[in-house]
Amino acid sequence: MLRDSLNDFKVTSAFNYASRTATANGNNIIDMRGFGACTFVVQLATVTTADSSNYFTLRLEHGDDSGLTDGATVTAATGLLGSNLVINDSTTQSNMRGLMGYVGGKRYVRMVATETGTASAAFSADCIQHMSATQPTGDQAFA
Repeated sequence: MLRDSLNDFKVTSAFNYASRTATANGNNIIDMRGFGACTFVVQLATVTTADSSNYFTLRLEHGDDSGLTDGATVTAATGLLGSNLVINDSTTQSNMRGLMGYVGGKRYVRMVATETGTASAAFSADCIQHMSATQPTGDQAFA
């Protein structure tokens, strides 16, 4: 089968767009079966009330249970590519993007936003799964 980029990856929402003021788990747990890696793309909109004392830390959790009851924080030693993302400056981070990668060996992964202080930021995140074992990966139409 011809390998091409459209049929070699899958995109899933990790965080639906919203203005957040509290710690939250991503809205989807990503099933990595059939994929060797994924990249999380975070899109910031308006960042307000975020500074060195009031901020969000975006990190990844992974595990083998579909509900991530066994969820553990992903580190460089367990498959994190890049680093955790911190949303902490309202003037320079509005309307910017950040990336985090995962190449760990667990079946499920999700993004978690942990608030410190009283931060406020509007953002969304998508998970792009790649290095698929089979093609095509499925219909990429609106779903």
